[in-house]
Amino acid sequence: MKTDRTKVRRSRDERRFNRRNAFAAQAVLIVAVALALLAIGATGFVQSSEDRDEPGVDVQAEVASEEAPETTKSDVPVNWLPDLHVPSGAPETHVDLSVTERQFCERNFFGESEEISPDQLAWRVVLPEEEGSSVADVELDGSTLCLHWKEGAVGKTKILLEASVKGDETRKAFAAFNIDVWKPDYLKMFTAILGGLGIFLLGMKRMSEGLTAIAGARLRRLISIFTNNCFLAVGLGIVTTTLIQSSSAASVMTLGFVNSGLMSLEQALGVIIGTHIGTTTTGWLLTFNIGATGLPILGVAALVLIFVKRERVRNVALFALGFGMIFFGLETLKHGMAPLSELPQFSELIQATRATSMVNVGKCVLIGTVVTMLVQSSAVTMAIVITLASLGSIDLNSSAAIVLGSNVGTTITALLASVGANANARRVAYFHTASNAFGVLWVWAVFFVFLIPAVNYIGDLLGMKTVVSKIAITHTFFNVVNTIVLMPLIKPASRLFERLVKDDDEKEKEEDPTLVWQKLQLVNVPGPTGAMTNITNSRKVVQDMFFDCHRLFDLLNTLRENGFSDAELTEKAFKLEDKLDHVQDDTIEFVSRVTVMSLSPDLAASAREQIRLAEELETISDYIIGILKSNLKLKADDQMEFPAFVSSKETEFLRESSDALEWLSQNFAAHVHVNLTGKINERRDNFVASVKETRDAFMQHMFDDKIDPLVIVAVEFQLNAWRRVFEHIQNIAEAMEEPGKVAPLNAAVLAARKRKIAAAKRA
Repeated sequence: MKTDRTKVRRSRDERRFNRRNAFAAQAVLIVAVALALLAIGATGFVQSSEDRDEPGVDVQAEVASEEAPETTKSDVPVNWLPDLHVPSGAPETHVDLSVTERQFCERNFFGESEEISPDQLAWRVVLPEEEGSSVADVELDGSTLCLHWKEGAVGKTKILLEASVKGDETRKAFAAFNIDVWKPDYLKMFTAILGGLGIFLLGMKRMSEGLTAIAGARLRRLISIFTNNCFLAVGLGIVTTTLIQSSSAASVMTLGFVNSGLMSLEQALGVIIGTHIGTTTTGWLLTFNIGATGLPILGVAALVLIFVKRERVRNVALFALGFGMIFFGLETLKHGMAPLSELPQFSELIQATRATSMVNVGKCVLIGTVVTMLVQSSAVTMAIVITLASLGSIDLNSSAAIVLGSNVGTTITALLASVGANANARRVAYFHTASNAFGVLWVWAVFFVFLIPAVNYIGDLLGMKTVVSKIAITHTFFNVVNTIVLMPLIKPASRLFERLVKDDDEKEKEEDPTLVWQKLQLVNVPGPTGAMTNITNSRKVVQDMFFDCHRLFDLLNTLRENGFSDAELTEKAFKLEDKLDHVQDDTIEFVSRVTVMSLSPDLAASAREQIRLAEELETISDYIIGILKSNLKLKADDQMEFPAFVSSKETEFLRESSDALEWLSQNFAAHVHVNLTGKINERRDNFVASVKETRDAFMQHMFDDKIDPLVIVAVEFQLNAWRRVFEHIQNIAEAMEEPGKVAPLNAAVLAARKRKIAAAKRA
């Protein structure tokens, strides 16, 4: 009773904790999205207001108002320089005019009568006038324009420069650009960055949900056919991480499978290595320059989700919704970080950590590690790095080093998830961290002589010359090379970590019938990934229930052969039935807790199937123990035995029931859910007919031979029990076949079944 109360209290506390976490996460996401929309709206409003108050500078009109000399073209030539967008308080800015001078000469801005060289030109400031601009003092120093920003000044102005040929001032051309000095709005930047990250993360989650719903059933079948082939394990890691778009979630899912015994240590290490490559797809996804189309994709997908009821179409729309949100979030993040990247303080910080030396490479690796550990998502780190690179704030060397660090930081999620898990799960988590750290260390040593030259070569070869593309190449190249290095080390690494991380006390575990809680540790990964992991783990427990139930048949058969005289085997049978009782209760409770999560239709069907199977298998074990008790009672009462033909038939019933259950167990392990009930119903009809025939023959025999009443009662009970056993096997087939059509079981129905079973046990 105390244990039951503890479990109930633990379950209640965990549900309350999960509800609080879910509510907090939803609240944060809603606030982030709202802030992003407010920031975008405020930005648009401020820009439109500024445009109304201060119309754009029309430098062409200023130039046209100048008197054009006869030696030039009818329209005075103007070379447009890039506009300056400068934060208030920026240091002195220098504009190099030498390139403009060469362009003037090369394009014959001064007429074609003779060739003009840049050293023959003289510059003059036309605008602003002598008294200077309201935002800056302008000064010419040869071919350099010096802009001395006035303290606290904010506003717009225009610069118009005149270049004339020395000795012939009638031959001239102009250079022009606009200046916008702005004051940083840190609140606006913060809300835009926070909102962009929130929309980005929500988009990743929605896209993962859509992909998992589309391919979830196939993925779970793929997980069920693990082999010790390291290439297949690596391939599974790549596919899984690509589908769920999160190496952290994939690694936690792998830990859950190892903890439940569904996956061996070597298999898990191969899968973990595969996640390193699978996570690189996120980087390639972020290189798509479709920020402007993110919002339309989001809108169309949202309309489909609202108005379309077909499940498969909705899953595709959910994927598209996440896809659109990712790029809308990146665009919002870019708007928030654009002014930040122009701040002098931020530029100084970037320059201080620029990866120009081995020490600074280490600093960037540390930054990537810490940031990823804090947000527990390498995708967020990648999004920030790519955004800064697209703004020109960070170079390839620094980006590559930060990305390397994110590979180490992302392992923190698996380390946290391994707390309280079994030894193999802890080994997998430690290997995950060690393998990524090992890869970063050896790549750090050859950063300048191997990694960067190789990335530049591959990028140039593929025609991907932008920094953003080369960041994705760096991420993929590093993880592919590291995987090639690590694959031959899987077996040695598994032996090494087996020695470093000691096994738990297996003997104590085997004696504990509540071992199921070791396997059924709820994986608190949000979204379909966590639900799929939990349902897959509980499915392994149900598979073990098939095995234990089949062991009961074997024990009963062995005891029949030795005349029920082996006390040790009898004790094993009773302990096994007691274990099945505990497993049934714990499995139903666990699956019920999982159903609180957002389940796709196939996961919900699997959950209902598991509850039904746990009920049916435990009931079969009760009938088997009932048959065993009946035989033990006969043996205790003057060594009474069944007639020979009844005993022979019971051996046949045991074999046929065991074979039918074994066949269903094999189909359950292979995820086969069709063509089951037809075959089982046929076998059940033959089985029931044989039971009736045996009962009729026994009834005739008992009147002729005057059989003891205790034997008559035992025969009637056991024949009825065998019939019930096969009926429950038939129920198992029905539950397994097309589980999506099985009606959900509510708490009242489950409680009624438990009371009925308890009453049968007492009887």
